[in-house]
Amino acid sequence: MDLKVHEVQLYMVGIFCAERHVLYVPTEDYSVPSALVHQGVIPCAPLHPHTAVMMDALELYSIAQNRSPHFSIQAFVKTISDLQGVQYRPYLARLFSIALDVYLQICLRVNDLILEALCRDTPDWHLKNTCPTCTYTLKDEPDLKFKMLFAMDGNDLLKCISREAISADKSAAQGLGE
Repeated sequence: MDLKVHEVQLYMVGIFCAERHVLYVPTEDYSVPSALVHQGVIPCAPLHPHTAVMMDALELYSIAQNRSPHFSIQAFVKTISDLQGVQYRPYLARLFSIALDVYLQICLRVNDLILEALCRDTPDWHLKNTCPTCTYTLKDEPDLKFKMLFAMDGNDLLKCISREAISADKSAAQGLGE
């Protein structure tokens, strides 16, 4: 079986390498960018890409930026330039930013498709499927001032709840360390 392919020359940027590569794209593919994504690189232009960023570099930046929101794209591109032993070129930060936007959109869309396939895409799914032990109440159990405490930040800010609001019940205040 003879598959028809055409060559695409790209300047590929990764964590430890940045060099010109030739990628082979099957002619039956819908577009060159989709074929490149299938091969693990995100192109920086939609129609005729000349530069692409490897997905492992994008994933590394995404994880590092989630851990330290102050970590900039420019700092990351300077870091990989140092790792590769090449001079930093400012335009690479812009190209990396474009590829990162595409990568994050792909990740969000894939996550949406996964949630849809698992039937977890309704707005109230999390409320309907909370932890059963957290919402279970015993017969004749006294009502609590707060039935459930939760926060959108991973419960890091629960420590900011005013102790005066809880101090009406001394046993609850003692449980919080007072």
